[in-house]
Amino acid sequence: TPISNNLTFVNGAFATVVESGDKECFQFCTPANMKSTISGDYNCLDDEISPDPIGVTLYDSKQTPIWRSQPKASEGTFSITGLG
Repeated sequence: TPISNNLTFVNGAFATVVESGDKECFQFCTPANMKSTISGDYNCLDDEISPDPIGVTLYDSKQTPIWRSQPKASEGTFSITGLG
């Protein structure tokens, strides 16, 4: 017997390549007033490129930073849970 008929589970995946010198911005929207988790990882695939300019920042709907990667980190993971 299901606990609730209002549960919705969605899994998705997204991958992209950002070329050296480029900057990319992505927006992911979650359902309003529902607990959601956005998680992922980033990795500089070219060991010849300095990780110094690499940075990842996650913002909430008010453009307030809620997570930042460590400075000069060439790879890392993130997981943020909140209400959409």
